[in-house]
Formats: sequence, structure tokens, C-alpha cells
Amino acid sequence: MWLLPALLLLVSCGQQHEARTAREFVERYTKVWQREDVDAIVAMKYDLKKFDIARIPQGKEGLLTNYTFGKERAEVEADIKAKGFVYRLSTDLTYVSEQDHGDHIHVRVAQGAARSDIVLVRDGEALKMFPYPSWFE
Repeated sequence: MWLLPALLLLVSCGQQHEARTAREFVERYTKVWQREDVDAIVAMKYDLKKFDIARIPQGKEGLLTNYTFGKERAEVEADIKAKGFVYRLSTDLTYVSEQDHGDHIHVRVAQGAARSDIVLVRDGEALKMFPYPSWFE
């Protein structure tokens, strides 16, 4: 009798980082950085191995072959430990606006008075952060 509610709780906890809207993504991304939840942070990143190789800008193909979640995880862990630039930025992001382009969304975020853009791509139902926003003009 208790197995089904426990299973549902476990499944829902595992999906807390997945977002379906840009605003929701920014809110959840900031929260996982504040909690220093490395697994959730990495899970919110887009897997470059899924990216259409024909869309990679000329000269950037090496980024795809050298990209792994293990390297991503190590970078996130190091930045959290050092309370580095990405950590300080990501723990204080707020959503400003968005432009939906179908397969990706340009999202304007703020950190204090500074403004920046991130790119979110659709990965099934969820949105994931793309590591190279300049690949989407």
C-alpha cells in the first residue's frame, strides 16, 4: 500500500530540476546552484552529443568530440568549491524576457543590474541550457 506513494515521491523528486518554460528554468537553475546540487545542475545542461552536427559552426567540431558530462561535472564541482564566477552568477539569476524560436529560446536574464542572454533548447518535454549561445544567432 505504501509502495506506490513512495515510488511517486521518488520519481517526482528526481524531476524537480526539469522545466518546461523559460521562466521556470531560470528559477529552478538558480535554486539548484544555491543548493549546490551538482547532479541537478549537470542534468539541466544540454547533451551536446544530441546536437545536429550539421548545425555546428565551422571550426567548432572539436567542442562536440571533447564534450562529456564528466568534464561538465568536474567544472561545476570546481566552481562551487571556489565560489567562482559561474557560481556567483548562477545563484542570483532572475528571468527578464524570452524570444521563442521553436527549437530554442533566447532568454534574457539579470544578475543585479547586469543583463545577459542564455539559450535553452528543447530536449523532449524539458528545456536544457545550451553551452554555446553564439551558435544560435
